[in-house]
Amino acid sequence: MFDGLDVSKAHDLHPPGMNWDFVKRLKDTMKMKLVIKGIVTREDAALAMEHGVDGIVVSNHGGRGEESLRSTIECLPEVVASLRGKDPSNG
Repeated sequence: MFDGLDVSKAHDLHPPGMNWDFVKRLKDTMKMKLVIKGIVTREDAALAMEHGVDGIVVSNHGGRGEESLRSTIECLPEVVASLRGKDPSNG
């Protein structure tokens, strides 16, 4: 499907303004639910809750998005434990 696709000039796939402040501003300016995908650590799960997200998706984007090389299933217990049974949208 991607044969012949030239990605040689793609250096940074993350927009420079994508940070937790942006997530908070986005959440504060819209009425729809905000779900963040790509959470793989207890620290990011806590930050997601702190910034008011309505849900999180534990995913390592097929191993391309993070450096530990852990599978998503290996990350899941850490993220779930950090939430301590809390629903992200209810803190």
